[in-house]
Amino acid sequence: MTATEITYVRRMVEARYYPEALYFGTLILGREATPELHLHLGISCLASVRPVAEVQRMLDGNESIGVGGLRVGFATLLPHEGFAHLLAAQRLSKEVTIERGLLPAVKEVLEDLSTYLRTELHGFARAPYRVNRRDAAKASLLLLSRWAGLGNPTDFEADEIKRLDGLIQRELLESVLDAEFVGGQPPPAPS
Repeated sequence: MTATEITYVRRMVEARYYPEALYFGTLILGREATPELHLHLGISCLASVRPVAEVQRMLDGNESIGVGGLRVGFATLLPHEGFAHLLAAQRLSKEVTIERGLLPAVKEVLEDLSTYLRTELHGFARAPYRVNRRDAAKASLLLLSRWAGLGNPTDFEADEIKRLDGLIQRELLESVLDAEFVGGQPPPAPS
């Protein structure tokens, strides 16, 4: 992997071109995994919750900021994939930090994750992962907030932070195959 390739993916994240960052980042990941690349892929996966967050904002009576052509369902598995990439970055480097150029995009993702966590996700708890969707999003929010130098999310109670820290530590000890589907098969597409 060349420095030019990883810089390209970082610039796609900075510009909020998340699908392009995911596509090219995944191609690079097949050759060489780095903490930076996993971080960029994790941010891009987590950014997928924006359409769901926008629906929640409208339900809350807030003005929509718009999502353009992005489409993702409430049952999206991308928050799990984003969490898996953040864990992979942490496994590869204990000193993960968010570069200054990425901070604006990361802050938007953190805001969207916070809004996403206010949505009702009752019907989608049976994803093929050890960690449920809500906990994957909360743990991702906690990790990204810390790595961005923002500390712990202020809307998390101390007990919740302790529980999430335990979940993160347990998952860091698990197999590095976290981002793969159970049994090697993806779940059926929504009808």
